[in-house]
Amino acid sequence: MNFLIAPIFYQGSCFRDIVSGILEAAEKDCIKFELMPIENKKLKSFGLENPDEYFSNSFKKIFFLKNKLKDGDKVLIIDYFFPGIDLLEYYLKRNNISVFKVALMHGGSFVEGDLYCGYDWLNNFEKGWFDIFDLIVSPSNFFIKNLNEEHKKKIKILPWGLSSFLKPDLKNKTIDVIFPHRFSYDKGVEDLLLVIERMPHINFFISGTNEKIIKKSPKDLEGIYFKLKNFKNVKFLGIEEGEKHINTLKASKIIFSAARQEGFGYSVFKSIQCGAIPVLPKRCCYTEFFDDKYLYSSIDEAISMIDNFMNTYPEHYFYPDLEFFNFNKIVRLFK
Repeated sequence: MNFLIAPIFYQGSCFRDIVSGILEAAEKDCIKFELMPIENKKLKSFGLENPDEYFSNSFKKIFFLKNKLKDGDKVLIIDYFFPGIDLLEYYLKRNNISVFKVALMHGGSFVEGDLYCGYDWLNNFEKGWFDIFDLIVSPSNFFIKNLNEEHKKKIKILPWGLSSFLKPDLKNKTIDVIFPHRFSYDKGVEDLLLVIERMPHINFFISGTNEKIIKKSPKDLEGIYFKLKNFKNVKFLGIEEGEKHINTLKASKIIFSAARQEGFGYSVFKSIQCGAIPVLPKRCCYTEFFDDKYLYSSIDEAISMIDNFMNTYPEHYFYPDLEFFNFNKIVRLFK
């Protein structure tokens, strides 16, 4: 039997897209998964700043799998970050239950620029999980470049899949630049501020945060938020989801990223599918997926690219190759 284990679905997360994409690909290939009941929650903040929620969710996953798994089963864990997986492994080993375990990697304290890079206690946990999983799927080489050779043997590079239903709108554009990312250091909000300060003639729309979350953020991050809010050419949209978010992306000419840690960039690809041209930093995973014409190495270059793409839109627009960006190879591990 195959089992699919999803993390908490929270606002702004890509997990919903990934789970639905995997199930869609599995259905087309006649591969069956039993899906653990999914929790939908509005978290207080992003990442590990929700210890109560992650603690209880981890125990739910452990007990679900403990009660379900039998010898020869396979399990696909959507997020590699699974506190308690070592306890589950202890139970399986002592009961001679052999299970093929695959996890999808979305980051880690061992990744350059990660929000939790330098948390040694977390690093020890996360690297230890390499010994438990049989296979770890990373969407790009960026996530794994700091790992040792033994850990890399457990890795398979397979980019995430994209929705085949998203189509571009190249006409009804009311937003110059969209920044649809979590408002945090690892998403490069300091660079976003530097760009906006020098482009008063361009309107920037920012989704992915709200004041409730910002007021629980570090003071300097809060300061950047309120400084940006005072610009006449900046509009914060809050945390959008579903059709409302898609309509925002379809209204945007340019998707801008300043990420310092990114292994795939779901929001970037979704924006491109909706008709936006990418302006991305020449780092992270972007160098693996995009031509140099869409990558900048300095704030000056970013500003120049935005101006150029604005003036020539949609001349440089492209649609992602869905033959390359799909979940087929992942689900076929479970045939």
